[in-house]
Amino acid sequence: MPSRPTIPILQLPLNLPHLPLHNPPNNPLVLALLRPPHPHLQPAQPRQQILPFLTQPRAGAAIDATIPRRFPRRSIHAPGIIRTPARRLAGGWGRRSRALFSLTALGERDDLRGLRAFVVGALRGAEVRRDGGVGAFHFAPGPDALAGVEARAGAGEGPGVGVVGLWVGRGGGVGGECGHGFRGREKGKERTVAKEGDQVSGWVAVGGRAVGWAGGLAGLLAGGGLGYSNCDGLTQPSLDQVKQIIQDGNALPNPPNLVPLCASISSEFLTPSSIYLKIAAHAKTNLSFLFESAATTETIGRYSFVGADPRTTLASGPKHGLEADPLPRLASHLSQYRVAHIPSLRLPPMTGGAIGYVGYDCVKYFEPRTHRDDMKDVLGVPESLFMLFDTVVAVDHFFQKVMVITYLHVPGKDAPQTAVDEAYAACKKTIADTLKILKNGEMKLPEQGPVKLEQEYTSNVGRAGYEAHVTKLKEHIVTGDIIQAVPSQRIARPTSLHPFNIYRHLRTVNPSPYLFYIHCSDFQIIGASPELLAKADAQTGRIITHPIAGTVKRGTTPDQDVALADSLRASLKDRAEHVMLVDLARNDINRVCDPLTTRVDQLMLVQKFSHVQHLVSEVSGILRPTQTRFDAFRSIFPAGTVSGAPKVKAMELIAALEREKRGVYAGAVGYFGYDVVDPSSGKQEEGAMDTCIALRTMVVKDGVAYLQAGGGIVFDSDEGEEYEETMNKAAANMRCIEQAERLHWEEQQGVGGLVDEEVLGEGVVGAGTDEVRMERVDVAGG
Repeated sequence: MPSRPTIPILQLPLNLPHLPLHNPPNNPLVLALLRPPHPHLQPAQPRQQILPFLTQPRAGAAIDATIPRRFPRRSIHAPGIIRTPARRLAGGWGRRSRALFSLTALGERDDLRGLRAFVVGALRGAEVRRDGGVGAFHFAPGPDALAGVEARAGAGEGPGVGVVGLWVGRGGGVGGECGHGFRGREKGKERTVAKEGDQVSGWVAVGGRAVGWAGGLAGLLAGGGLGYSNCDGLTQPSLDQVKQIIQDGNALPNPPNLVPLCASISSEFLTPSSIYLKIAAHAKTNLSFLFESAATTETIGRYSFVGADPRTTLASGPKHGLEADPLPRLASHLSQYRVAHIPSLRLPPMTGGAIGYVGYDCVKYFEPRTHRDDMKDVLGVPESLFMLFDTVVAVDHFFQKVMVITYLHVPGKDAPQTAVDEAYAACKKTIADTLKILKNGEMKLPEQGPVKLEQEYTSNVGRAGYEAHVTKLKEHIVTGDIIQAVPSQRIARPTSLHPFNIYRHLRTVNPSPYLFYIHCSDFQIIGASPELLAKADAQTGRIITHPIAGTVKRGTTPDQDVALADSLRASLKDRAEHVMLVDLARNDINRVCDPLTTRVDQLMLVQKFSHVQHLVSEVSGILRPTQTRFDAFRSIFPAGTVSGAPKVKAMELIAALEREKRGVYAGAVGYFGYDVVDPSSGKQEEGAMDTCIALRTMVVKDGVAYLQAGGGIVFDSDEGEEYEETMNKAAANMRCIEQAERLHWEEQQGVGGLVDEEVLGEGVVGAGTDEVRMERVDVAGG
């Protein structure tokens, strides 16, 4: 049986007044207190917790953990020495062992094999230096606490290692291989370390999480982004590695012709909005986008994406060159490119590709029966618009870093030998220029002209008109033509606000899983959608959709909020409507997926948003080999939650009543990625797809903001209640415009301060007319 090595405990002289020990993703210092676990060590026993809790050290103090003498030094366990109010950290992050590090500190004699464990942090058999060396860790104050690490060993050295904070050796030693992001040195030769699936000191990094026997917090961070892609601005992969990728791919029948390059910096002083403003200010065109995902009670968004100056733009519609299904042309453009899969980069799910929207009116190309020639085009925007990006900026909120990602276009076989070098240099320059823009402290806010308050909202149908639509659709339900339909009304609101100032406030008053701002030259799309339309998991081939049906407003108190949620669950009308749409989603999924794989993963969960609560379900299935993600999109589009059931007949009736093109509303916003090829195996996977329904969405054009909202009509729907439901759904966007106008008006008037949210009331509507005026409602003291 191999001997068990000693695991020393380090003392870290810190010049920081506070050390936040209870937030592990933001506190990599904790990870360096102990070395990475050795493969021969055994998981700690849960009840042998003998080390005291670490406390907040005073300035200049050292973290100390004294071993009680009553415990034998030959078998000292250190399981989960840090706790949080809710749970032990290791219990949430690790597997197989609930200990944070699952280490066993073993020693011989009374001096732990000669190591002075609490002096300067000697590492096994290493030379101890008080000013830096193996085991002596100096942490520079600042956003990246590990930036100042110095670790020297005989095999090589690096300018600052990853979050694991150590030179990671396969045998648990120090100096064999370095965990410095993508690069490492061993005996003077550069090599790639810590690839996906590689075992490094007992950790197995898969998909950003450590699932090896240790399974601790350190494994999570090492397998995520910080251990492999440091915030040092270093471009990865190197030129030699790119050439090797291209050489490996040339032997394949489908070689990759795009190689992703990336570099990262800390996101401490950067927000998605500030990044967008900086990038857009330096753009050469008026085409740009910002995608965000805000937290709800059930979900947390990890990434935000920013891009400007697309390589190509694809628009469709009567005045835009293509009056046909826009998806074949989009698929044709995307199919020309294949991205090399590089697991060690740990890239986000979206690294480029097509970003944009498919408007609701494109359904006439998918279902010709729904086409009508007498539909008025009030907005005059393209029926679909996609921008193809080679460079995007991704914000990783979990690891607090910003990644600039760009594609290197592989030169053709007839290109000169220097073509790859030139392409790599051009990509490095793109990354360097983008990082320079982001690091620049200056940020130009949108130019905002004089703001006019309390302008009128005008509905295209009014209360009487919408209630008449409800009555007419109920008649069709009685005759058996349909089971449900979803009519809508559009509300126009003149505003002098810059569109991005509207978005800035929308993201605060209505945080949603899908937040987006798309600048399309002469119009802007601003949205906070709660609902996923169609998503394709490239690795599993699974297609996912989230039907939402059943709505109730938020309560004014937590108890009232719970009571309203309970009433929503108990509502027979909402439950019947929801189950019907879940069945419709199952039918849409079955058209392109193996029916044996179709399943309802979640059923009628209550999801809370800023103004309303919804019943939400999840339906998924594995795509058949003969089908593509574009087939799945056509099958699901538009969602039953914005059309009805049976879907085609419901859409025919809606078009006959509304007589206006819906435009972006009720369509889809999202992205389609490029196909991915593994250069080593030649395996090709269809690119990612993630789209949401364009709900809670505004189109701003020529100084007018257009809002639209609808609701599901069934047999026992009440006309007045259905109208109020549409107004509740539009309330967040209405409040957003009014609040943003008030804030900017006060700034211009020199008043200052923030407007009370309660001042922005639900609005008073005029009944019985086609024109609706939403008036401000002041509360006491407002």
